[in-house]
Amino acid sequence: MERKKESSFIFWGNRVFDWMILNFLWLLTVMISFGVATGAANMALFYSIRYGMKKNKRAMTRVYMEGIKAFWKQGTIAWGIQLLIFFVIFLTTNYGLIFFGNFANWIIPLYGVLALETILLGSYFFPLFIRQKASVKIVLIQSFRIAHLNLIPSILLLTSMGTSLFLVLRVHLSFLYFIPSILAWWIDYWVNERLAPKYERES
Repeated sequence: MERKKESSFIFWGNRVFDWMILNFLWLLTVMISFGVATGAANMALFYSIRYGMKKNKRAMTRVYMEGIKAFWKQGTIAWGIQLLIFFVIFLTTNYGLIFFGNFANWIIPLYGVLALETILLGSYFFPLFIRQKASVKIVLIQSFRIAHLNLIPSILLLTSMGTSLFLVLRVHLSFLYFIPSILAWWIDYWVNERLAPKYERES
């Protein structure tokens, strides 16, 4: 009994340490790239969680750098597409009357839905891409399928990301030092351990 408690304590102690290391590496990547490498940092974060923390226990720094190197291109492209969509949404919601006149009152809510859709697909795309290592098109289609066939988990993921964003922007920036890797762990659990295997068995 005592041995089980000790091993459990050591296990979670190691997890907390790994989360701290990954948060530091993720923040460092984002800051020194001025946000350009955020997509690659996300890929490396999910890669480190899946193949460093959960499967093969290795040094987090080494695994993280492997993820950056292996998924730099795909992560940057995915992040660039997300930024482009959000930029269009920003222009429309702030200057919609200039572009669309009175029609902006009808089109702006659609961009709100598009923003949620972009965030949701991104939360599925990054961990699924690490798991499947298929083409961007195939993973994107799979992300769309799983996200919309599992509404409750999708709502949970959106809620968790929204709560994390609220804590960082509205409560204190210090939450940014430990939320990203814990949130990525939570998303990886739902996407790669609970949902994706079911659809892989069906196909």
